Amino acid sequence: MHLAFNGWPLARGGEPEGALHLTDLLERLPALAPQHRYTLLVPSGGPSMSYPGVAVGLVPAGNGEWARLWFEQGRFPRQAASRKADLLYYPYPAAPTASPTPVAAWHGCGEARLLQRRPLGRLRATLGIAGLSGAAAEIFIGLGGSSDGAARRRTVPPMAPRAFDPAEQKEDYERRARYDLPSSYVLADGAGLEEIEVLLAGWTWVDSAMGDSISLVVLSRSWPTTSLVRSRAMALDLDLSVRAVERVKSEDLPAVYRGAEAFLFGGWGHGREAVCRALACGLAIVGIESPEAAILLGPAAYLVPALDARRLGAACLTVLVEPDVRERLRSRAREQGAPLRADGPLRALLGHLESIVERQAKPRL
Repeated sequence: MHLAFNGWPLARGGEPEGALHLTDLLERLPALAPQHRYTLLVPSGGPSMSYPGVAVGLVPAGNGEWARLWFEQGRFPRQAASRKADLLYYPYPAAPTASPTPVAAWHGCGEARLLQRRPLGRLRATLGIAGLSGAAAEIFIGLGGSSDGAARRRTVPPMAPRAFDPAEQKEDYERRARYDLPSSYVLADGAGLEEIEVLLAGWTWVDSAMGDSISLVVLSRSWPTTSLVRSRAMALDLDLSVRAVERVKSEDLPAVYRGAEAFLFGGWGHGREAVCRALACGLAIVGIESPEAAILLGPAAYLVPALDARRLGAACLTVLVEPDVRERLRSRAREQGAPLRADGPLRALLGHLESIVERQAKPRL
């Protein structure tokens, strides 16, 4: 099997979740399945990159949404076909509307969302989402484990990049310093706009007790998120203890996670993949309960009823001021998070990709 990967997130950014996932695949798949061929196709003019066992090819492309549209919809599929790839892999929810080669698209924990505000960005995103209807497979993280290989919508067990190891790395301090993070902080990542309200309402209880010694760091990937965090924090008089941090590079994200005292989430919506990373990283997790959260996290998290900001804040405060509670949650998270970084989920993903190619190769009767 010859896999061709869409490397736009590594060369141009714009898809931090996709860059994390793609880097993990490129670093691990050649060792896990050396019988296959792997090609990474990236737009020209970006940083040089290499991965053992992976051929890297440059595709002429500029910058911006127009260049990305042509890369996703035409140049990447054509270049992969000319290299005789058996399957194209998009590490985020998008696909070309027409491709000479079958396509698999990674969704992770969530459905494709139309987040672009500018017309050209919306056009590119709309075409990418429309192309998913013709993809050979869309791959999701499923709490029930791996699905069979018959359906177009497929699932793999919960997984997280291997870089999210609980052990502190020697370069972590330097990576965190790039973002001027406070010395002690609780981390929130992947929150949707509606979940930010819950997070900040809950944080008022933490702020009143120890806001001068700890901060809430909310990672943001868009200006609307940053603007909402800052305006709501100001309105709630939390501006001294709440920080919105924009565009953390994918390679720095594990260090930012490892530096947190705890991880806080306000709902089982857009931030599910971030919760998987927090679990893999062995963080003490506090959040809103749901059937899905209970299945994934179990005793590795302090969960409270939905829409109860007071109890969310009280739970976070308990984790911060009671070392025994925090360490118990961390210990359980390290235990439950280890399988997310192991080879099992990756083998399930690889099995899906192999079955797609095998099915496409079978002659139709």
